[in-house]
Amino acid sequence: MLIGILLIAFGLRLYNLGAQSLWHDEAWSVFSAYHPLASGGQGTDPNAPPLFYITLGLWQHLVGDGVWAMRCWSALLGLIAVAVTGGVTRRLAGRCAATGAALLAAFSPMLWVYSQEIRAYVVMPLLALILLAQTDQLLRAPTRRTWMWLLLTEISTLYTHNLGVPIVAWLNLTLIAVWVWRRDGRHLRIWLTAQIGLALLYLPWLITQRPTGTPLNTPPSLNLATFWNIWQAYFTGINTLVGADTILIALTAIFGLIAVFALGLVLIRQRTTRTLLVLSQAILIPIFELAIILAAHIDFHPRYFVAGIPAALMLVAIGVAALTPTPLPQGEGLPNARFPLYLRERGQGVRAYLAWGAIALLAAAIGLRAVYMTYSSPIYQHDDFRAIAERYAGLSADDAIIIPYGWEPTLDYYRQKMGFRARVIGIPLHTDTDAILAQLGDSLKNTHHVEVLTWYQLPADLRGLYPCVLSAISAESPDSFTVNGLTTLRYTDPGVIQPAALSSDPISFGTFTVNGTRVLASGASICAITDWTLHQATAESFRVSVRLQNPFGWDFTTSDSDLRDSAGAATSLWKVGAESVAFNLLKLPIGTPKASYLLTVGIYSPTRPGGLTISKNGAVAGTVATVGAVSVPDIAATSDLFAGATPFLPHLRYQCDPGTCQSRLAACTLAPGQPFRVTLLWLSDGIPVDTPPVITLRGTNWEQHVSATLSSDQRVLLNWYSFTVPADATGHTQLMVSASGKTEVIQDCTISGFDHIYTEPTIQNPVGAAFFGVGTLVGVELDKTQIDLGKPFTLTLYWKARFTTSVNYKVFTHLLDANGQVIAQNDSPPVNGDRPTTGWLNGEYIRDPHMLMFIRSDYTGAATLEMGLYDPASGGRVTLSDGSDHVTLPIQVSVR
Repeated sequence: MLIGILLIAFGLRLYNLGAQSLWHDEAWSVFSAYHPLASGGQGTDPNAPPLFYITLGLWQHLVGDGVWAMRCWSALLGLIAVAVTGGVTRRLAGRCAATGAALLAAFSPMLWVYSQEIRAYVVMPLLALILLAQTDQLLRAPTRRTWMWLLLTEISTLYTHNLGVPIVAWLNLTLIAVWVWRRDGRHLRIWLTAQIGLALLYLPWLITQRPTGTPLNTPPSLNLATFWNIWQAYFTGINTLVGADTILIALTAIFGLIAVFALGLVLIRQRTTRTLLVLSQAILIPIFELAIILAAHIDFHPRYFVAGIPAALMLVAIGVAALTPTPLPQGEGLPNARFPLYLRERGQGVRAYLAWGAIALLAAAIGLRAVYMTYSSPIYQHDDFRAIAERYAGLSADDAIIIPYGWEPTLDYYRQKMGFRARVIGIPLHTDTDAILAQLGDSLKNTHHVEVLTWYQLPADLRGLYPCVLSAISAESPDSFTVNGLTTLRYTDPGVIQPAALSSDPISFGTFTVNGTRVLASGASICAITDWTLHQATAESFRVSVRLQNPFGWDFTTSDSDLRDSAGAATSLWKVGAESVAFNLLKLPIGTPKASYLLTVGIYSPTRPGGLTISKNGAVAGTVATVGAVSVPDIAATSDLFAGATPFLPHLRYQCDPGTCQSRLAACTLAPGQPFRVTLLWLSDGIPVDTPPVITLRGTNWEQHVSATLSSDQRVLLNWYSFTVPADATGHTQLMVSASGKTEVIQDCTISGFDHIYTEPTIQNPVGAAFFGVGTLVGVELDKTQIDLGKPFTLTLYWKARFTTSVNYKVFTHLLDANGQVIAQNDSPPVNGDRPTTGWLNGEYIRDPHMLMFIRSDYTGAATLEMGLYDPASGGRVTLSDGSDHVTLPIQVSVR
């Protein structure tokens, strides 16, 4: 029966053995096996001891270094582990349990997964089993030979993989506990002395190790969900498969119930020193493995728990075997006095066979389901470096491949096998920004195509440095190729990398300072590079917002990116004084007129979506800083644009921006005073148009006109037009274009009016502050004067309009501490944009609520409220009748 089980296990491990690509971790094993004792050189794994690589190197000399051939070594080791599972279980608990344990090991998804990978994980269950058997032998007959073999296995375990540490921790804790319980001081002293010697042997390797966890890792929490994930991991082996398949989850849960039942049977019927030894390994090894994950600050993964699987499966087999009756001695008859006992034992035997049958079917179902799921979708398989390598193999000697994390062993393996001609440029992680730009500038001269690799398991470029820089110096958008776990971007004919400095004057956002801005702008994209310094510790992850403004002050192309350091850590993990660089890629719309456009920068977080405020000379100056002007070159048009454009005049077509012109069936609603922004893309066949088109917004008894500006030297040209719906407008309005006697309506809209209030409301706190050219702040209300630190609160302003403004002003409201520093704020148009000042009518009253959000959490005590108006385009404040630019509100406030 064991031979049959081993044949099943071997066939399962050979199934699709070479189907998946070699992947990153396996390639480390391959290169380490070439020179297993050359520690520290490129290609050697700095995080794994050499013993497994020595055996793999010997195997390579026998069968070669093909992927299938090298995985055969893991398959053989995995097969040996199944056999040893049966052998150790037979020694500890008998034949019946041994058969069951071997069967469970044969179908174990975790043991199958790592029997198909060229990694040392496959050896750890085998070594744990051998140490289990040797520990039992040592406790029963501590001969010199037993001592020597156990100590040899122990040091071999430590030098095979770092997962040997939890196995050795189990070994030490168990033996020390047993000898202390037995009061066996002699063996305890021998053991401790031997461990000191082994520690000295292990020390040369131990001192070379460094923590592998980074702030980007998320270790598991100590809760029931983590232990449930560990149990699921035993039956998947693949991280993405944990909790992903309902059927597999159900089968795993059923097996868990059986495992609990089997554990009870072990403790009731089979509680011996040997079964307790198995139980100790099944419990302690996963606990120690989890402790190491937490201590090293690394992510959860099933592979870290592979060493504890055989003992867990052995416990289940021993428990089920406890249902099997003890057979009668050979040759014994069945006298009448024993007949009832015979019937009872026969009934137990039937139940035992049924139990074993069910366990076998369940184990097979779990194993085969895991195999099916693994090959049902690429997300459960290895990252497809092989497909990326096949793409790279087609590059010429004039091309280059950028590896943004230094060296990729998998591509190096395939490079040698496929004969790459392109240059491979490796840029190490955490390289200084200026050093990266310098290296790219030197390496990409006279290069036709540049490929940039992204491997999603290694966050090498979370800031987007490479796409930003290379897009800005390439004439065309990159060609993207994505396979499982990987993306490569191909850029064509990159130009010179010479960032132009826009601003070097520091701009304070309170928590952060932007120290300078540089741009690359040579194609259809602009890369904005901003340098940042953190001045106050923060628990938030901030993002940088960069905008390019047209002559009307509109943001016509935008980019938002995470602010991270060179290691990829978000600002919540920075220390005060930390510096880093943000990269924002701005895509220029087709037809952008050749001109200079203002570039603005801001910074915000999820809890402060309005952005941090700029401080100038102790005063708040908005949330957006203008850092300079960027010159935009010609942008080539595409023929696809002409196919989708609307014919207007001979030789002239147009397209209306979707944000302006919607489907005629879609509702278009405008409000009095609302700015109406129109973007049209004109397409010409190159023949000049005699009469420039006129864009008209026409309502009841009113209309506004703007002439289109066309350029004879640009076949594709964006035009922006700005209208403002009159403050007293009602009914409907139409947006139309006309020229040479032809008129087309391109958008119909309804104007939704306001209920204008001309009766003065009851006001708690009168103010009477007159803002020049706008109106009067007649009073304010505050929902509470005792404000809880960190909780938003609402301040309501009451206005009496005097004028209809031409500028859509914003209101700033600030809560100030005793030193006049802003601790909470809100910047927004009146009524959050629903009642712009361009729509106010003389004499009406406007109720204007503002919700203030705290931007500091380090102050309690008396506080002051102030407010004012400013032009969001220029940042200039509206002055009051007394010449000041803000109002201190007559409310006594306390922050608690």
